[in-house]
Amino acid sequence: MRIRGMWLLQPPLKVFDYVYKYQSDLKFQLIAIIPNEKYNSFPIESRYKIENTTDPNLKIENIQVKNPNNPVNLIDCKLITIKVNKD
Repeated sequence: MRIRGMWLLQPPLKVFDYVYKYQSDLKFQLIAIIPNEKYNSFPIESRYKIENTTDPNLKIENIQVKNPNNPVNLIDCKLITIKVNKD
């Protein structure tokens, strides 16, 4: 049996700080990192809706993140963000 201490686990904002910088001055922000393989498995209609939206708060970017099993390798992903400014 292998037991791993909780202090080894890092929060997502720290783990992916090289991909997205959290902005504390926003009212709301949603950050989703989805591997391309998973993203492409979604129905084409759903992908079309999100990719062709005119919402200025929504942004989709192609990124690469470190593979958790081998950080030397990178995984192609989509970074989907929604940001809402304070009024």
